[in-house]
Amino acid sequence: MITISKALKNFFQPYISKSRLSVLLLSLVFVTACSSGADQISDSKSATNRVFELFGGETHVYEDIKSPFVLMNYWASWCKPCVKEIPELNRLNNNPNTAVYAYNFDRLMGDKLKVEADRFKLALPMMLNEPAPLFSEETPSALPATLVVNTQTGEQRWLMGAQTEQEILAQLGL
Repeated sequence: MITISKALKNFFQPYISKSRLSVLLLSLVFVTACSSGADQISDSKSATNRVFELFGGETHVYEDIKSPFVLMNYWASWCKPCVKEIPELNRLNNNPNTAVYAYNFDRLMGDKLKVEADRFKLALPMMLNEPAPLFSEETPSALPATLVVNTQTGEQRWLMGAQTEQEILAQLGL
């Protein structure tokens, strides 16, 4: 901070008095401190407000999920590997160590989502709000993509491409 203060002082000194420069520098320090605090508050707030809005009106609070791993799968009906992966994810959701959710990449809602889910026998809870931003992640640019979060350590990682139940369990060390 001293380097910035000196640089600002040298820049503004020919134009303003010492008292005004002091006020300017104090204001800058105050604004910087306030904005840093606000960022910390919003970051901690978002970490405790991860709510999965599910098809059918139910909600799940991430912090209340008891499974050691939460998997959030991005899928679309036009994605053949996604469709191939659905039975594997359905089986994986029966494992007590994993909670698996589906998110439709095309952002289908209502009857359209239900028709597509039924068509492919998707038996997972379907998220209506996109999962990646809840965990400060970017939306994947390719499908299928599964965001995996370790509920005990907070570690996050992406599994890209179609996965089998056994492959996922092996990657999770289960």
